[in-house]
Amino acid sequence: VLAVSEGGLPELCAYYKAGSELKGSELRKRLSETLPSHMLPAYFVEVDRIPLTANGKTDKNALPKPGVSQTAQTVSALPETELEEKLCRIWKQTLGTDTLG
Repeated sequence: VLAVSEGGLPELCAYYKAGSELKGSELRKRLSETLPSHMLPAYFVEVDRIPLTANGKTDKNALPKPGVSQTAQTVSALPETELEEKLCRIWKQTLGTDTLG
């Protein structure tokens, strides 16, 4: 689903209902084996149930908004040099976010 994140940017979000304990990091790993990186969801959100409309379609408006907590399984590289730190500050300010992936 194309969802608007806390930063106000549209990003891919995967909502899933797991029958057993399944983490978003496991889903990301499995999907990365078959999908190109630009097609991987930025967020993986586990839900108790997928909300439906009266017509039986997914009610996208009733799905929870993705947040920083759902990206905890994303591995990010920290800036290593002073130049990288400056670039990260610029991108964070430009994108209006506290995290970069």
